[in-house]
Amino acid sequence: MAQKFSRFLDETIARGDRVQRTVLPRSDGTICGAERGIRVITHEVGLQPASAFFTDGEATAYPIHIPDEFELNDAQNAKLDAYLARRFQGDFTMAGIKFGRV
Repeated sequence: MAQKFSRFLDETIARGDRVQRTVLPRSDGTICGAERGIRVITHEVGLQPASAFFTDGEATAYPIHIPDEFELNDAQNAKLDAYLARRFQGDFTMAGIKFGRV
């Protein structure tokens, strides 16, 4: 897929067009664009209903410090377990859009 996208970028750049949206793994698109000096914008949704975060950095990768002694309490563990059980079944909401069971 990355090779096809790479050829697509070469053809698109030659025409002077812009690539606005692709269905491609983010890392492939980022690498192909960077190799050609193209500014790549990444995004993440789901922070708030109908919201998104756009950046020319890595939208989903940022440093977060978690102290070594940090542990979830029983209530937090139960909440996380319930969320993950639903999520693994495809039952979740992202940016205010409901996926999975209705």
